[in-house]
Amino acid sequence: MSMSNLLIFGKASTGLEIFEVARRYYNFFFDSILFVIGNHETKDEPNQIFDSELESFCKENDCKYIISFSNNSIRLKTELLMKNLDVSAFTIIHPSAIISDTAKIDSGNYIAANVVISSYAQLIGTNIVNYNSTIGHHSIINGHCIINPGARISGNVFLGRSCLVGSNSFLFQGITIGQNSIIDALTHVDKDLSEKMIASSKNIKIFKRVIL
Repeated sequence: MSMSNLLIFGKASTGLEIFEVARRYYNFFFDSILFVIGNHETKDEPNQIFDSELESFCKENDCKYIISFSNNSIRLKTELLMKNLDVSAFTIIHPSAIISDTAKIDSGNYIAANVVISSYAQLIGTNIVNYNSTIGHHSIINGHCIINPGARISGNVFLGRSCLVGSNSFLFQGITIGQNSIIDALTHVDKDLSEKMIASSKNIKIFKRVIL
């Protein structure tokens, strides 16, 4: 079997998590697993290449890529760059994830440990679905979305492009979230949101401790 090289864009936080899953469970697919870093950064490990080295490396080697950035403008620029270099995206799925046979997952997604993706759910384009989150039946995640740990997306939810769903939030069944919207952590959303909205249920109160 011919081997390839996996390029991970972003070496911190989610990028590190992707690297660890890829190294442990996908190493038989790849000759090497490399972080792509900016030219202003310092190479502190041998498994890193600079942006400026990317074009020549991809011309000389068979490559796949995955994006760990949550910043959508950077994600889109990276995706366009790799398209121009004729490099395909690659999906990394932790083996503990439970994914329905009827779910549709495009290339370039990262699906972390203990994720559940239910019947006929769709992950369109590239997305990050983080630890312990759930995507219900027939839901559509419409590209460049970040689903943070513990989020619960019920059935028949439509999530527009470039949305952020915060940790331990809950999206009620059948709702539509417009593109570029943000759902804050611990937030319950039970109605449709239009584009570029922020939903938050934070209610911070300061209590004085009574000493008896």
